[in-house]
Amino acid sequence: MGTRVWYVVVGRCLLGLLLFAGLVVANACGPGGALGGLAPARADLTENALKSARYQLPDLGEFQLRDGAFEQKYGEGASQVNKVSFQTVAIGDLNGDRAGDAAVILWHTGGGSGTFVYLVAVANQNGAPQQVATDLLGDRVKIKALAVQDGKIVVEMVTFGPRDPRCCPSQGETRSYRLEQGALKR
Repeated sequence: MGTRVWYVVVGRCLLGLLLFAGLVVANACGPGGALGGLAPARADLTENALKSARYQLPDLGEFQLRDGAFEQKYGEGASQVNKVSFQTVAIGDLNGDRAGDAAVILWHTGGGSGTFVYLVAVANQNGAPQQVATDLLGDRVKIKALAVQDGKIVVEMVTFGPRDPRCCPSQGETRSYRLEQGALKR
């Protein structure tokens, strides 16, 4: 075999070994690898899991959603009804642990004319949802968009202007929240 051919064969073998070694190291050191690479990323929370999670609202207490809804009759003859409904969700890391947490919008009505809209921060606890903070966004406000960006929750909504009747909010508002020490801070 000529010298030149020998160099090509040896070069290809070395290149193959380097590529193989690189794959082994990448697999061992990458997410979840045994050689102490970055910690494995946990699975993000899902909309289905959040629609079946336990929540707590200030005027209602703790309850369990089923398929995104909760209903409880109360009062004399069970004539009143508490209703909660899941409206929307945004998934993203809220607490810096690289897991997909969630910002959830729930609305609650207790049988009166009000429909109270809440922002709920939900932490990803090893793949299970755990409510960590809640903020009342308002009565009968309309949610236009919800996002988690750079650890912040951004809510675009329509609220009531000074002259709006209670049926018809018309004033656009964007709120930004950060989860700090178990509370939503604007």
